[in-house]
Amino acid sequence: MRREWIGSTALATTLVSSVCVLSACGGGGGGSNIPGTNNPATAQAAAACTVTQTGPFVAVSLTGQVGQAQFSNGGAVLTYGSYPSSFSNNSLSGSLNLVKDPNNPGVCMDQGGATASMRTVLQSNGVIGISHAMVNGADEPVVLLAQSALAANTSLASLAGTYDLLRYQTDSTGGGQTRSSYVTFTVDSTGGWSMCKNAPSCSTPTATGTFGALPGNASEFEFSSGGLVRGNSFIVNDGSTQILVTAEHDTGSGLVQGLHFGMAQAPWNPLSGPYATNTTDGVAAQTIVYGSAVGAAGKTPIALTTNSPVPGLATALAADGTTVNYLIDTPSGLFVDASNTGNNFAGGPGFFAFGIIPPSN
Repeated sequence: MRREWIGSTALATTLVSSVCVLSACGGGGGGSNIPGTNNPATAQAAAACTVTQTGPFVAVSLTGQVGQAQFSNGGAVLTYGSYPSSFSNNSLSGSLNLVKDPNNPGVCMDQGGATASMRTVLQSNGVIGISHAMVNGADEPVVLLAQSALAANTSLASLAGTYDLLRYQTDSTGGGQTRSSYVTFTVDSTGGWSMCKNAPSCSTPTATGTFGALPGNASEFEFSSGGLVRGNSFIVNDGSTQILVTAEHDTGSGLVQGLHFGMAQAPWNPLSGPYATNTTDGVAAQTIVYGSAVGAAGKTPIALTTNSPVPGLATALAADGTTVNYLIDTPSGLFVDASNTGNNFAGGPGFFAFGIIPPSN
């Protein structure tokens, strides 16, 4: 189901559904601008992309595929390859030829058919970025984590803390159903975790489990519950906060795949500015965060309720008057947004977006 950014049941036309600042309002999940399908006949007259750090990166897709990513030619090519993980059949492949977006400094786009493609952007410090890749025939947004900045898994205590977590999941047991949720997520010094789904707290945890170090891998934590390894997890500090990223592969009752972003819980303190953002719709957009509001260029900002329902999260009421978007924004410029149609967090369909402030901004 294609939804305009940020969907008719999300922040709707008063947010980024109407913005074409990144010249990417056409196209749903894919199109001609995906790995291996660049079209020289429609190549953009733009300079080759350059990036602050060439990698290697750990790359995690929307449905939890994990690969290694590496820029070459100074940033003009992004190539995905295999990465040693807990899931042997879980990997990314392919490459992107990238040029500078002439309308947005610091943003890169696909060469050929580029106006509809998701964007590739790195933070100014090169620690976190976004891009996209083909996964099982679908073009998916991808988060990039600098391998050199990942926390070593030699100490489970490095995970300890309380996190605001936003999750996107696809559930094969629900006929391919998608859903999103926010979670209060707590990890102790031994790697034991518990969560309260869609609640600030709960007398009985929604789920519990453990983290463990993956043998033979210096920076991957195995995310386990009920005796099963259900995901790959990574910790990175982007210079302002500790961020937990999990690629979910829950085989406990069918197959649930997804992507989780967690930020160490702290009062709402965003880096205000324009974010280049990739979405579940396979569309690039520009989100502008104003501190206590969010919007798009030329549009009236939508007020945020900050530190709600937990410290560090913000909520925005969509134009439909019922749907609530849940937002994370780190002080160094990582934006994550999740919502569900009709706020039906048990069912969905879910919407997810994440973005980065370009280094020139």
